[in-house]
Amino acid sequence: MISSSHLHTAVMHKELDNLQAAVIAKNIFGSIPVSSLRNNAQLFLKGLCEDWPTSGEWQGYRLTNGGFFLAPIRTDGSCFSLKHGANFIVDRVNSRLTGVIVFLYVYAHMSIDSNDFVNVWARQHELLQQYICCLPESERSIIYDAIN
Repeated sequence: MISSSHLHTAVMHKELDNLQAAVIAKNIFGSIPVSSLRNNAQLFLKGLCEDWPTSGEWQGYRLTNGGFFLAPIRTDGSCFSLKHGANFIVDRVNSRLTGVIVFLYVYAHMSIDSNDFVNVWARQHELLQQYICCLPESERSIIYDAIN
């Protein structure tokens, strides 16, 4: 028999427009604006994706478990090639998965480097991990390859 602690509800995502993303970010992060999250994400993405410009458009996502992340948008709809270290590259990563990867780094970094909202950053990191567990194996594999 499976105990209730082993059962979990699938975590789904919903795309947000810019106003919705700003409102949800304010509800979660208080005084930290969505632009600050985007700036942190820009830095991490630039380190992973050499051809990402210093600025760009981002799509907000809300998770059914209370999580939140942003994903970079390519105007031509193309996928991302992510490089992690000198010897590793993950090709053809879609926008949403790139956002998940970037925000795993953002939330982990913020939970270590920021005394303010440390519990909020750590909780968002945990909620994002729950979402990853509900993704198809092919998508989980891409994420794990990119962060390991």
